Amino acid sequence: MRARVRVSDPEQIQTVEEFIAALQRLRVDSGLTYRQLERRAHLHGEVLPYSTAFHALNRDRLPRPELLETIVRACGGDAEQTARWQAAWQRVRNPSVEGGNSPPGPSSEPHELPAATSRSSSPSRIPRWLRLGGLITALAVVAVADSSLSPTLAQLVSTTALHHPCTTVVSLGAYGSCVQWIQERLQSRSMELPADAGFGPYTRMRLTAFQVAARLPPTGLGDKRTIQALLADGPPQLTWTRPQVKERLRRVFPPAAAHRAQKLVWCMSAGDPLWITGPDVNGVRRWGLFQYTDLQLFSLRATPSDALTPEWNIEEAYRLWQRSGSFAHWKCPGSDVLGSPAQIFR
Repeated sequence: MRARVRVSDPEQIQTVEEFIAALQRLRVDSGLTYRQLERRAHLHGEVLPYSTAFHALNRDRLPRPELLETIVRACGGDAEQTARWQAAWQRVRNPSVEGGNSPPGPSSEPHELPAATSRSSSPSRIPRWLRLGGLITALAVVAVADSSLSPTLAQLVSTTALHHPCTTVVSLGAYGSCVQWIQERLQSRSMELPADAGFGPYTRMRLTAFQVAARLPPTGLGDKRTIQALLADGPPQLTWTRPQVKERLRRVFPPAAAHRAQKLVWCMSAGDPLWITGPDVNGVRRWGLFQYTDLQLFSLRATPSDALTPEWNIEEAYRLWQRSGSFAHWKCPGSDVLGSPAQIFR
């Protein structure tokens, strides 16, 4: 059983068990669900998939420092509180630095270093597929520099360059090097998501957006065609930033309706033009800033690609609002959590 430690005083934390228990208490005391933490993080321009937050608060290892900061801020912590949690993390991670009384144990072994540090600190920890990728790159450089490269070696470069760690179709709940590779490839296309090797709803959402852009079936699965598309070099996924979304809403909607439109967008999609939810129990998905359903897109003779285009999404929402004179087309049950527009857009 984990020790019970009050989060109001993280300076008392001495062990990993106490740290996790205190972090759990911080989340409970904030009154926010994991999904609401995800939304709060988005309001600060940070990425915190609710699945990542859940796993961080329900395992026997310290979270990464940057993840810890995001969680504390999402729970309402200010700069001083965040610094106190960082100090507690350092104390638990290195108990000998401050003469702590906690005996060294499994919690202070190197495997608890942040993932990026662990992968780079020891060659033996580098995934096999990544080491092979380095060899391929070196061979490619030789091939370019030496026109006399033998046909056999040239063929090896061209065939092994397609190597990747994905051998089966990956879907929601998967974990491992294949998922991390997919996340890193999406990051290379300027998609905003963490590379934590866990295939949660946030990764599925980003992968679906990539499939739409690549004109693939938007399944949200890491299947063969999607892997091949990720292997190919392509342009970044261009979209609008949240300030651009906010400014466009102010320009399109009249002042009396602009604040309501902004509040709805931030509640439904966190101001993210590539936000996709679902499928729900009825198999329905919702797309983009104003979360158009599949049926709505069909009736508008539009596509998911249209809905993920912020200009189309906002202009179509304005037309719907103009015809009805209200925002009755949209509902967001969690809007009370986000506070007033003045709080959201300060």
